[in-house]
Amino acid sequence: MTVNVRLRDMAEAEGLKAQIERKIAFATDRFAGRLVELQVVVLDTNGPRGGVDKRCSIRGVLAGGVSVAVEAQGSDATVVVNRAVRRLSHSIGRVLVRVRRGRATMSKPIPSAAAPLRRFGGQNRKDRGIWSS
Repeated sequence: MTVNVRLRDMAEAEGLKAQIERKIAFATDRFAGRLVELQVVVLDTNGPRGGVDKRCSIRGVLAGGVSVAVEAQGSDATVVVNRAVRRLSHSIGRVLVRVRRGRATMSKPIPSAAAPLRRFGGQNRKDRGIWSS
């Protein structure tokens, strides 16, 4: 499993990056054989002005091509990352239960490592936070 962590406009970059990698490793340990790739983006939307402006987006790709995306927003980066990692763990668990019960399929081809994840542009309500491979 590859984990790509990107921090944008964050002051405490190195300490936060190591903390995120530890939290991801701990939360996804039981899914390690089924996760292909994780992309974590933490950003400060309005810089040093403060407020509820920290956002953490996590997108995971499971073996079989099923993708899971979660997002959390708040005023403290550590709290936002914790919330997003917890949501990711829950979402992966739910997807795998649906697959096990036959309510979902994992028949898509596994994405190649050469095709990096990219984010669609725009901030309107329809395409905000949509990821593609």
